[in-house]
Amino acid sequence: MNNKAVCYIKANTIDEISKQQKELLYFSEKFGYTIERFFIEKTGQHTKFNEMLTYIKVNKIDKVLIQNVTILADRMVEFLEIYEKHFQPKKVFLLIPELGINADTYNGLQSNFFIQTLASYAFYKKEHKKEKEEFYLSHPNFLHDHYSSNLFNEEISTFSEKDKKEQERMKKGVRAVAFLKTIDQENSKTIPEQQEAIENFCKNQGITVINFFTNCKIKELEEYVEGELPYIHHVVFYNQNYFSSDINELYHFHKKQIKNNVSLLTVNDAFQNSLKVLLDYIDTNFLL
Repeated sequence: MNNKAVCYIKANTIDEISKQQKELLYFSEKFGYTIERFFIEKTGQHTKFNEMLTYIKVNKIDKVLIQNVTILADRMVEFLEIYEKHFQPKKVFLLIPELGINADTYNGLQSNFFIQTLASYAFYKKEHKKEKEEFYLSHPNFLHDHYSSNLFNEEISTFSEKDKKEQERMKKGVRAVAFLKTIDQENSKTIPEQQEAIENFCKNQGITVINFFTNCKIKELEEYVEGELPYIHHVVFYNQNYFSSDINELYHFHKKQIKNNVSLLTVNDAFQNSLKVLLDYIDTNFLL
């Protein structure tokens, strides 16, 4: 993989072009990419896009920089169609500064899942930005009314009590519950293989697995964890595919466990990193 890249810009004014150009140049400088060419056209046009596809194929360039997902499409469905047709099968990295996606993001990760999910939330953010702005304009005292100083003072007063509970929690050692699932995929891990991998992983991490759940409903797992609080630190599974194929189910389970002070761990280290990046990104950028 070389460091050559091209930039694709869509804009209707010189100011918009200049803004995108500066951001892409800064991004390429930061990560050491050499920009071979800029392709610039107005919104609604596709001539330069097609010209760019030909150029990267002839010149064996595997990186295309765009400022954000809406440069390629106005809707999520259209974006995925373009990504899955022109980039993913041809092993061309689509680098998006707005989402913090560079070539290293793809290394070792389930990139298709990762890119699709981040893009989905990027479109969500775009569509609801105006709605949120209008809400705050029509409710100027919203934050003050709901987050008064009394509420903050009450929360601060509980800190010392929380510290005592955490000390007692840690005396029992780091404990986890494991989740095992049968999936119908080629070369998938069997239940015994998953259990062995989780046991070895937890042993190396100094974690004690106190129970294994096999092919149960997520609700049952949630109820068990809540019943063992505050003496559960982690929920461990082989990787995202062996927990749920539904990112929303995974995300909402993650949100509940944050409140319980319980973290999610996966045996697959490569996916471990992408899972953390993904869930942290959603927590930081979106209110769901």
